[in-house]
Amino acid sequence: MSSIPINSPTSSSQTMTRVRDNAFSLHTVLSWLGSMKITVASFFAAIGLIFLGTLAQVNRDVWQVFEVYFRVWITWVDVGVLFPTSWFPQLATSQAAAIFSLVAVVGAGLGGALIWLNRNDLLRAPLYAAALMGLGIFLAVSVMWKQGFIFPGGALIGATMGVNLLAAHLTRYKIRAKGNRLAIGLAWSAAGLVLTWLVISSGHNAGGFQGQPPFEWTTLWQWVKGLLTITALGLIAYGLFVKASTRYVRPICVASGLLLGAIAIWLWSTGTSTYLGNSGMRVLWQLILATLAGIVLLIGAVLLFYQRAGVVVLHMGIGLLMFGQWFVYQYDVEEQMT
Repeated sequence: MSSIPINSPTSSSQTMTRVRDNAFSLHTVLSWLGSMKITVASFFAAIGLIFLGTLAQVNRDVWQVFEVYFRVWITWVDVGVLFPTSWFPQLATSQAAAIFSLVAVVGAGLGGALIWLNRNDLLRAPLYAAALMGLGIFLAVSVMWKQGFIFPGGALIGATMGVNLLAAHLTRYKIRAKGNRLAIGLAWSAAGLVLTWLVISSGHNAGGFQGQPPFEWTTLWQWVKGLLTITALGLIAYGLFVKASTRYVRPICVASGLLLGAIAIWLWSTGTSTYLGNSGMRVLWQLILATLAGIVLLIGAVLLFYQRAGVVVLHMGIGLLMFGQWFVYQYDVEEQMT
């Protein structure tokens, strides 16, 4: 009875097949983890958590809110948080629970009906509608029984967003530039990263104060108003005289230009009464520096990723925010200034 040699074509073919199957399985998992549905769900969860944390500060200190809502994997939300006493001083907890339960059930029912009416997939639409309605019923029962409900905490949302962004970049966002364009794009991206680091490092010095520009704050304010005026005129001119690729670009540019122009006229006409003050100008100065660094990063991303450059830079910003939150959580030391 003959055996197949180790280095035979059949053995090599089987090995290659296993490698392709494993690679396909890994790509499938990464594609699922990088799904846009997870991205959207994470963003909505983050917005909801920020909203809840903001309302919770009515009765708690900001650092207590951070510990309870943003530095845990799962948090418990009392229904009273959604009905602040400053707005609803006479509302009892049982009444708040009943109102929330009614809104949750009705809202989930309407959402499920909209999903069903706008269905494109006869298999998935009923599942999505049923899941949404089940969530509404779960929230209603939890609030009526325990006067609260569980919600994903900041740690869980941040970890989910981090894994989702990483998986999305590994599967969908690949560098498309080659040759000289690749080298130039990498150089621009490196310069943008250096500028971003310089902006962050110059934001606060050892004394806890932000850096200042090489000119007076009032001069910077005049430059800002002038740049706002020029931008408004440029948008209006582009919308009126430049032929755009789509019909929506020109009216959007004109409308945006008119809005910015109205703001500019208001700022110029009100004089010093609308001046932000030195503290506000410090924040504005940091925003200007960050915008310049972001523009450099965007140029590098356009050279490397073409049409997906904006999404790549947006993901970089989200990653930086999450890293900043982790860094503050690990190394922050609360002190009292005297």
